[in-house]
Amino acid sequence: MEILQDLGRTIEQVARQVGEKSEEVWEAGKLKIEIFKQEDAIRKLYRKIGEQVSAQYSKGQQYDERTNEFCAEIQERKKKIEQYKAKLGDLRKTEKQSEKQPDKQSEEQKQQQILRTSECSPNGPEMTFNEAVANMQKKHHDK
Repeated sequence: MEILQDLGRTIEQVARQVGEKSEEVWEAGKLKIEIFKQEDAIRKLYRKIGEQVSAQYSKGQQYDERTNEFCAEIQERKKKIEQYKAKLGDLRKTEKQSEKQPDKQSEEQKQQQILRTSECSPNGPEMTFNEAVANMQKKHHDK
């Protein structure tokens, strides 16, 4: 009986310790989330400061040498973005124009397509166009 009592006390102690540890882990997790929220808010403020400085720089405002270098790099990257956007616009215009104009197939390409898709070519791609036409006419005549 004493063994069961000792076992009961041990289980109770373990449960208490697990509960305390769980609460500590929970509290640590909540604190980590709060730290992340504050760091994220700081990052957003840094970004707003940077955007403000960059906007002022583009209006002619000068800062220390390092800040001016960063602002100049931003301006260069903005120019590249505009160039890429223009190229993308040209590409889209080209795509739309090609969609509007049907593909002009050569006569030979059309014949090859007929041979590939037609039921009249039992011999496969080796059959010539004229043979396929004759075969089609024969099937049509036999009906």
